Amino acid sequence: MFRVDSLSNNSETQMPLEEYVQEMLTKSILKAQEFCEKHLGRNSVSQREIQRCFNLIGFFWNMRYDDEINDHEIQYQSRAKQCIALALALTYYFRLPTAEDNLQRNDTQTPTREELDQLLSNIIPDFSDMIEQELERFVNTNNFVFPEGVAINQAVREHIFSIVVSIATRTPLCIIGEPGETLFFSLLITFN
Repeated sequence: MFRVDSLSNNSETQMPLEEYVQEMLTKSILKAQEFCEKHLGRNSVSQREIQRCFNLIGFFWNMRYDDEINDHEIQYQSRAKQCIALALALTYYFRLPTAEDNLQRNDTQTPTREELDQLLSNIIPDFSDMIEQELERFVNTNNFVFPEGVAINQAVREHIFSIVVSIATRTPLCIIGEPGETLFFSLLITFN
């Protein structure tokens, strides 16, 4: 399971952003904003996304799995990178289709996650790998009860992760998909 410590002003819960990580945060948000504005349109991004990133980074910084509660060996720099990557994923990355999605829809115009990943991986090495590792660690049979016959695929992982974080942070969320897709099962699993 995971735990979210209360947000307070003591130094223990403050996220130490060293200059290197501050630069990574600034560059990655700017690149993601530019990418979405260029490929999705001027109205697709705003200052609201930037604020959402900061709120999500704070949430992930305070979130701990049970096995991390007393682990003081967690390296702050890699933890900060992971928090930034997850915030970017929820704000920008998950809104884009995969290259496979575009291929199935015969869509050559819509930008893909892989394109954004390529851009962000220049700033945050192993960007998509960090996201995948967190999804696998968070959405599994140890943390959730899955109905019989429901496969834990990528879409289910992303939906459940997004729903839980959205509820915990009180962040608005809109998941769009075909009827009968994984959204219903994701909601059912999350609320159970």
